[in-house]
Amino acid sequence: MGVCSWFKRRNSNKRKKETMPLKFEHIQQNDTDSNGAKVTDPSINISKFLTSNRDFAATRIQTAFRAYKARKTLRYLQVTSRFQALIKSDALTMQTSTALERLHFWSKIQAEVSGRRLCKVAEGRMKQMKLQNQMKVASKLQELEMKWWSGPVIKEENGLKTKQIEKATNKHERALAYAFSHQWRANSSRCFGQAYCDLSKQSWGWNWTEPWIVVYRLEGHVVIRPVVSPRARIRDKRRVGVLNNKLKRVDFRK
Repeated sequence: MGVCSWFKRRNSNKRKKETMPLKFEHIQQNDTDSNGAKVTDPSINISKFLTSNRDFAATRIQTAFRAYKARKTLRYLQVTSRFQALIKSDALTMQTSTALERLHFWSKIQAEVSGRRLCKVAEGRMKQMKLQNQMKVASKLQELEMKWWSGPVIKEENGLKTKQIEKATNKHERALAYAFSHQWRANSSRCFGQAYCDLSKQSWGWNWTEPWIVVYRLEGHVVIRPVVSPRARIRDKRRVGVLNNKLKRVDFRK
């Protein structure tokens, strides 16, 4: 920068030296009259020299001022262009970032929705498979029960059981009615004047066989599903025989 400024100054000085004698020559030429005679008045020469210098200075000042204004406007334009470029770049980056974020968010939502749909479809298929398996198992069990119930021996055993249960329930109801009527007549005079009557000490004709008979009375109206295994058949036969023997031994008239 120093060398460049030195060359500029040197060139400007040379131009000044070259222009000064030209100005003086112009003044000297203008000093001559129209007839070719020289004007010897020094005041006229000085005034012309001063006016020429003023014009030259004014032109120099105007050019300098115009150059200054041009530089200023150019700097302003450069700054504004840079600022606009920065704003545009920031806006573009913000737009791109927001667009990418929204795209990622939208892709995540779509992935979640598709995953939920797949899960629901899989759950529905599993439920259908379970229901189908349950229906198959139930149908197989029904077929086995129907085959087992179709045997003649089992039908006879069930008929005997139902008849025995009906007979036992009828006997039990008659015995309870008889005992209740006799006890009510016998204890009516005793309990009439007492303020407290201990019902736990009185015997109302209940026996250990009564709950079993009542349960079997209720179960008589329901379809009994026997056990498939042969051991269970043998146990049922033994139990029925023992209960029949006990019922025969019990006297319901007491």
